[in-house]
Amino acid sequence: LKSHKFCIYPKFSLIKNNGFDNYATNNFFKNKNFFYKIKSINFKNYLYQFENKKIKNLSRSNYDMNIIIFLIAFLGLAQFLNIDKNNPKVSSSLDFLAVENPPHNISKMIKNECYDCHSNETNYPWYTDYAPISWWIKSNINGGREYFNFSEWGTLSVKEKTAKMQACFEALEEEEMPVLLYIMMHEEAQFSSAQNDSLMNWFKNIEVK
Repeated sequence: LKSHKFCIYPKFSLIKNNGFDNYATNNFFKNKNFFYKIKSINFKNYLYQFENKKIKNLSRSNYDMNIIIFLIAFLGLAQFLNIDKNNPKVSSSLDFLAVENPPHNISKMIKNECYDCHSNETNYPWYTDYAPISWWIKSNINGGREYFNFSEWGTLSVKEKTAKMQACFEALEEEEMPVLLYIMMHEEAQFSSAQNDSLMNWFKNIEVK
């Protein structure tokens, strides 16, 4: 090896044989296991990272599975908690349509747009048989009846009636009522802008009894 101008090992092939190459070559042989140690350490790190990632993925998978099982169990048990679909008794002497006797087209719009949530004559659709949708709908019905119940119109004073008609006018004018979701799910509540304008004006100009 000393007779050659350059060391035969690739790592030191460009180092001239001036005494330094012997040191480098001997040092290379002396520490040749160092490279294997590096490879071994890197491989162990790789294994550690792989196992760690595998554990995280497994934990995530178990977490997702627990959520799915919980939701299935919750939905199953929820079906035993049915809402009360029994409407309160209606007295024709107190009902808004009977007392105020609006024109037929106005009466139809009020009946189809308002009465499901704002009267004691609610028609419950098929999807109210399934919780938790049924709970949400029942909550809206209870809130609607509490705010304004057409079936109890006759119990209000003239001042209260006037205020309620003004509230109906403003709700239609600002397109707050009926809510868009209700209109989308009830074909009978879908009226033209002209029809809704006529209802809005009727609420505005009515002289309550």
